[in-house]
Amino acid sequence: MLFGEVIDGDVRLNEMGTIVQQTWDDLPTHYHGIGLDAFIVMPNHVHGIIILADQCERRHAIPEIVRGFKTFSARRVNERAGKSGVRWQRGYYEHVIRNEKALDRIRAYIANNPARWADDPENISRAVSAEAGRV
Repeated sequence: MLFGEVIDGDVRLNEMGTIVQQTWDDLPTHYHGIGLDAFIVMPNHVHGIIILADQCERRHAIPEIVRGFKTFSARRVNERAGKSGVRWQRGYYEHVIRNEKALDRIRAYIANNPARWADDPENISRAVSAEAGRV
């Protein structure tokens, strides 16, 4: 997988996954007035919560932050791999979290994502296993 693998319900990041994690951790350096909450790098995607400060001179929009994350991480991964090209899908899913109950639910979803990896439609190993079973 691109960023690592899930073994016994735990994500084991490879070098590229570690770069993605470090890029996430570094976002507040580039985008003042944001906070980072729950985050996980999966073998082929990420989940994360970005907190926008209420009082900020220049609030960055989520699309700007996501674009920066994708650009910074792709550049670092490509430099390390000695390759060029896009590493991220074009779009992303955005959701405004409106209360503590929703925040807790989404945090749990992120934390439990590795345990559900075997059933994830995005898990290419699952698709390969299903194809092998049809032969």
